[in-house]
Amino acid sequence: MDTLDPTPLDRLRALARRRPPHLDRARRVLAAACALLAVATVLRPPAAGTPVLAAARDLPPGVPLTGADLRVLHVPEELRPHGSLTDPAAVVGRALTGAAPAGEPLNEARLTGPDRDTASVVVPLPDSGVADLLRTGRRVDLVGPDSALAENAVVLSVRVVPGGHVLVALVRRDEAVRVAAASLGEHLAVTLR
Repeated sequence: MDTLDPTPLDRLRALARRRPPHLDRARRVLAAACALLAVATVLRPPAAGTPVLAAARDLPPGVPLTGADLRVLHVPEELRPHGSLTDPAAVVGRALTGAAPAGEPLNEARLTGPDRDTASVVVPLPDSGVADLLRTGRRVDLVGPDSALAENAVVLSVRVVPGGHVLVALVRRDEAVRVAAASLGEHLAVTLR
C-alpha cells in the first residue's frame, strides 16, 4: 500500500533541492559586482605615461616620413628614451638615417636634418677598407678632386655590388647632381665626421 507521508530520506532530498534565499541574494550581488568591474575596465582612462613618437610600421631609411608612418606610444617617464620626439610636425617630411622597425621610438639622432630638400645618391667606393669604416647614420663629407661636393651627408647604407662597394648617402638636392656627375668619372674621397 502506497502512503502519502514522505519518508525521512524523501525529506532530506527535498531539502537538498531547495535553495536557501540567502544564496540567491549572494549570486545576484556577485553578478552585479562582475558587471560593474567589466564596465569599469572598459571605461577606465588610458594608461598614464609620457607620449613618444614611434614607427607605425617597418620604415626604410632615406624616405620622407608622413603622418601615417608615425604612432604615439605612452611610456613611463623613467623609461622614456633620451631625445625621443613628441611633435609629429617636427618629424613629417624628414627621413630616417637607418631602417626602423614598427614600434621603435624615434629620436633626433635617427632623423636627417630639418632640411626637407634632400635626395639619395649612390657613390662607388674605391676599396673595401673605406666601406668597412662606414655605418648607417654616420655623417660624412664627399670630396672630389678639386673641392668638397657634399658636406654632412648621411650614410644610408653601404652595399656590395659586382666590382666593389657603393655608398648610398642622403645629401642636399643641390649637392646630389654634383656628386652623381663627379662619381661617374672617378672615385670620390669620403671624410668621416
